[in-house]
Amino acid sequence: MEKEIKTVRIIKKAEPGPSSFIKFLRDQSVLGVAMGMVIGVAGSAFINSLINNIVMPPIALLLGAANGLKSMVWVITTDSGNTATISYGQFINDLINFLVIAFVVYIVIRIFKVQAKR
Repeated sequence: MEKEIKTVRIIKKAEPGPSSFIKFLRDQSVLGVAMGMVIGVAGSAFINSLINNIVMPPIALLLGAANGLKSMVWVITTDSGNTATISYGQFINDLINFLVIAFVVYIVIRIFKVQAKR
C-alpha cells in the first residue's frame, strides 16, 4: 500500500496598516514604474518639441510649405460641390515624429544592452 502525502500550505495573515502598503510598494517596484512614467512624459515633451521646432521647419521649407507641413492638404471637389480634404502634410509630420521616437527608443535599448554586457 502506498501512503498518501498531503501538502499543507500556510498562508500568512496580511499585516494591517501603512507598513504593509509601503512594503508592497517597495516589493513591487511601483515607485520605479511611476518614476519611469514621469520621465517618459517629460522625454515625450522634449522629443515633440525637438521635432516640431527643429526638425520639421526645414523639411517644410524643402517641401514648399512656409506655414509648416500641417498646412499641406489636397482638396478634392466633385461636380456636385462635395469636398474631401486629404491632409498629407499632417501624415508626413506624424510619420517623421514616429520615426524619431522609434530611433530614440532603439538607441536607449542599445545603450542598456551594452551596459548589461559589461
